Amino acid sequence: FVHADVKGASMNDLIESQHGISASAFPPERLVYSGHFHKPHEIVVGKKSHPNSVSIRYVGSPYQTSLSEAGQTKSLLVVDSAKNWECIDEIAIDVGRKYHRVSSVNDFLGLAHPEKSNGLR
Repeated sequence: FVHADVKGASMNDLIESQHGISASAFPPERLVYSGHFHKPHEIVVGKKSHPNSVSIRYVGSPYQTSLSEAGQTKSLLVVDSAKNWECIDEIAIDVGRKYHRVSSVNDFLGLAHPEKSNGLR
């Protein structure tokens, strides 16, 4: 478990980290969970099934903290120490304020009145 800026990790939906630690600095065949970036995602160096691959999973923030997190699904990861810290469950979290991106007044009105949104959320 770390709290690290890893090169190639998604800082948000638009920006990828250009600085920080190289993913290859982490040991292969070990599950690595990290904080730091709020977008939940995983970065893999090498083929995931290959024994020398490195996988770093960013757990993300538990709720949306800014507009850059609009539309992101948040979750709680359940890991099992008896299974080498494998993630055995992912529980959706739906708390806190929600941010939305709209590109038109009609989109905004659809968010304000979901019954008139034609499926837009």
